[in-house]
Amino acid sequence: MERTLKSTPAFESAGRPPLGMGALLAAFVLALFPVSVLASGGDRIPGSRYVSGRGAALGDAYIGFADTIADSLFYNPAGLGKVNGVTFEPLNAQIQMNDKLSGSFGTDFYKFQNLNDYQATLAKHPNTNPGGGYALLPAFGFRGFGMGVLYQSRLMAETDGTNTRYRVNNQFIPAAGFGLPLASGVLRLGYVLQYVNQASGDVSAASNSGLGWTKGLAEGHGFSHNLGLALTLPYIYQPSINVVARNFAGVHYTGKPMVVSASGSSGTIPDEKMSLDSSIGAVTKISGGWSLSAQLAYRDGLNSSNTRMIEHIATGLEFTAMDRIFLRAGFGSGYPSAGLGIRTDRAEVNFAWFSEDLGDGTTPQRDMRYLFQFLFKAF
Repeated sequence: MERTLKSTPAFESAGRPPLGMGALLAAFVLALFPVSVLASGGDRIPGSRYVSGRGAALGDAYIGFADTIADSLFYNPAGLGKVNGVTFEPLNAQIQMNDKLSGSFGTDFYKFQNLNDYQATLAKHPNTNPGGGYALLPAFGFRGFGMGVLYQSRLMAETDGTNTRYRVNNQFIPAAGFGLPLASGVLRLGYVLQYVNQASGDVSAASNSGLGWTKGLAEGHGFSHNLGLALTLPYIYQPSINVVARNFAGVHYTGKPMVVSASGSSGTIPDEKMSLDSSIGAVTKISGGWSLSAQLAYRDGLNSSNTRMIEHIATGLEFTAMDRIFLRAGFGSGYPSAGLGIRTDRAEVNFAWFSEDLGDGTTPQRDMRYLFQFLFKAF
């Protein structure tokens, strides 16, 4: 039996079956399993540890759009400078899956909670990487302050009949921060502290060796400091500039994490380097409640990911109708994205179609994904 932890996530490419009702049910069932089965973005480009439906649809060109407590805590701390009254988001839940998961759906899908039991299903679809996941992020905030707790999990697996390769990333992240509006809100500054608890790994092992989702993972916990700046000029089209420094001074992982864990741990998670995101944007107001917003972003400006330039570039376009309906399109990680959102005073529903790159930084490898998010605001 052999297990190896690899630092670069990569999976073999496969055909892309269409999204069906079975796949939607599969993703829903995923969220009910107590086993950890998915997590933050699998992209090579470091960014927000939390991926929202709106951000995914806009190709991750999103740091200038963040306007909820949850988005501000993970996308852009400067967004907390917009918070005026008391806000409580008790339910912020999402499920997501890739296009290969729908092709492996069947009556034995309930076995997914046990990697060893799921081997027969994987064997029916060799050299594919079905994957999906869920995230929960309740949050609370008031004028200039926000706090929340993120729990999320992501899984992928494939087999060649002899060996199985599985990729798992489980995170539990309490976060809190503050935002400061200056010059009547023209300039906003923000800071967020994230306490990152993580168990993750890219593991290969013999298919008959008694596999489990948590076996052979690396684990650790550490503090991540995140700074944000937003400048919105009070002119026509509201031109804006946003800059976010993630993992300022780096993140050092050590010890055993809370809530998430590994069995037979392979060691400690490697430290994370600082990354820098920036964007420019503009808003065209057509009439009351109708507008068109655009963002152009450059992600990971310090190139801590050591990847192709095209994957650093992201663009997003959002059309708003009656302040209730949102049509979105974007380009990020070298691939197009799109989505739809519906918002009321108390609730928000978002759907996104997007892609992540699981390649090695020089050779792209597309992983097409679908995400559904529901957000409820108590007040």
